[in-house]
Amino acid sequence: MKVEELGLAYLEEDQLRARGYDKTPDCKLEVPIAVDGHVVNWIESKASFGDEESHKGKGYLRMALPETRAAYL
Repeated sequence: MKVEELGLAYLEEDQLRARGYDKTPDCKLEVPIAVDGHVVNWIESKASFGDEESHKGKGYLRMALPETRAAYL
């Protein structure tokens, strides 16, 4: 995982679930980092996550993104 190469401390999905989180990103940074002026707390690497075209009409972006965002900010 690239976060390891960068020396970043993080928790993986299975570790988050073991701590009782029901919404889990692929990687939760233990210390947020800045990327292009944005604070990054977690990494979700699903190919279609956040792809508006893939989720139009399904309500996925409207429902899932705010819930996940709120859990990790």
